Amino acid sequence: MGSQIRACIVSVLALGILGCEGALLNDSARSFLGQGQWDGHWVGRFESSLGLFSCPTRGTMEFRLANGVVLGAAETEGVRNALEGYMGEDGAVQNGFMKNGARAVATLTGTFGAKRAAGRWIGEVCEGTWTVWKLNRLE
Repeated sequence: MGSQIRACIVSVLALGILGCEGALLNDSARSFLGQGQWDGHWVGRFESSLGLFSCPTRGTMEFRLANGVVLGAAETEGVRNALEGYMGEDGAVQNGFMKNGARAVATLTGTFGAKRAAGRWIGEVCEGTWTVWKLNRLE
């Protein structure tokens, strides 16, 4: 009887732990786990293609990608914005944003390849393109 109770407790604990994964991770990050082909350090640039005279002409981007989560920064003309987002299994950016504090200043879309990623950014009065490359150094 004691071994049956232990087996039942272990089963309940295992199901509880697996259920917690869904509560802690969003669907795109959860589906990405174990597929780290894009994980790493990425650097590149963004440029304006349309907008007001006050729009930045170009800037730099740098971020880390791990388990489908993008975290980093974009900088231009002394202004530094946070980069946040997720990546789907197909390499497409999902919920990508440039943020100034809690406020999103631009939405990011795009697609990742093995060593290069590119896409568009759209702000309130400016928009443009971005391109990044994966660094091949050991960290």
